[in-house]
Amino acid sequence: LKFAMRLVSIVRVLCLPKRCGVYRVELNWHCSEATTESQCSAPETKPKSKSATTARLHKQVLSAGLRWLSDAEAVEAVKQNAKERGNDTDFDKLLRDGSDFARLRTEMLTLKYRRQVNSKSFHLQGKGEIIALKEERANLAANLKQKTTEMIEKEKELLDGLLSVPNNTHPDVPIGGVEESKVVYTHGAKPEFNFSIRKHSEIGIQLDLIDCNSASNACGSGLYYLKGALAVLEVALIQYAM
Repeated sequence: LKFAMRLVSIVRVLCLPKRCGVYRVELNWHCSEATTESQCSAPETKPKSKSATTARLHKQVLSAGLRWLSDAEAVEAVKQNAKERGNDTDFDKLLRDGSDFARLRTEMLTLKYRRQVNSKSFHLQGKGEIIALKEERANLAANLKQKTTEMIEKEKELLDGLLSVPNNTHPDVPIGGVEESKVVYTHGAKPEFNFSIRKHSEIGIQLDLIDCNSASNACGSGLYYLKGALAVLEVALIQYAM
């Protein structure tokens, strides 16, 4: 036991081969000669934050949105696409929010630069000038705090508007409802059965492989989560295709 406690043991959890999409997890357990077995503990691991991932995605949406909002031709194309898809996004408000957000960002950068210049000027001034610089620094800090609050609120409004804009539709897709759909290709003859056909979602629910209730609460109606063996099969097919 003492010899084992001097070593660094590695616990490897192997769930599935790597090619099936599950990677090996290694936990390093550290023990020393002076510690007892009960004092051995695993190193703290910090899981990836979902909020950090969401913030990164939101930043990408804002960056892309500000680019096409500054291009009049791109705005008209997005408007037309939204109209054809029956989307009711208020593009006038979206343009105003984009302009306000860009203005607030410029003002914040200007205030930060002035604060930096103010800080570097302290050792170059006399006593009287230092008092004035302190007052200026206090005013800059107050203005920067106010602009930061305004920018956070405007960023949320802008992001909500950008996320309501639909994706671009492929030019070959017919405009209209289901009645405008076109059959591109038919392979073989349609089979006929002497019994009523059930949807794949009904079969999945019966076999407890599909969860519609949880998915509808999170993403809206018409969607579902895969469960159990069906979820494993989907991951395996994706990995096989890749």
